Amino acid sequence: MEQKIYGEYVRILQEELVPAMGCTEPIAIAYGAAVAARALGTEPESVEVWASANIIKNVKSVVVPCTGGQRGISAAVCAGIVAADTEKGLEILASMTEEQKEQAKKLQSCLPVGVNESRSGYIFDIQIKASAGGHSGYAQIAGYHTNVICVKKDEKVMQEKPYVEQKQSYGTDRELLTV
Repeated sequence: MEQKIYGEYVRILQEELVPAMGCTEPIAIAYGAAVAARALGTEPESVEVWASANIIKNVKSVVVPCTGGQRGISAAVCAGIVAADTEKGLEILASMTEEQKEQAKKLQSCLPVGVNESRSGYIFDIQIKASAGGHSGYAQIAGYHTNVICVKKDEKVMQEKPYVEQKQSYGTDRELLTV
């Protein structure tokens, strides 16, 4: 019986522990910005972010990796746009070069980034709209840090899936987790 419980704990940890560089909220913002910029297809002239209140609070309080100690949504957005490698998920900033770090810093000094509280009703919600030349790229991450539920180019949906809270997608028995 103890081996079965141990096995369940190991599986729960495998589900929960996702490699990330730094605090997951700013990294999720960086990831979302990269997805939105990729949908746009060019460097954004402006970015608008809608995020859950807790995400806004957390991102303004922690250092965004590879930004020289900067904090906040604007730093995360700019680092994500420059890093651009959406395949890396929450490790998107891990392989930024010194040149890219400088690029992100310069971008932050000139890119307007608006920040708004999300009104979606989702506990975890990040929506990012990157705009340039009359076009836009949009990405929404909801439920958990890498759950991209919508990507649009202008108003054309490129990717969409239903919103699901992470807890509903667990494959393990969480009943043994009691206090």
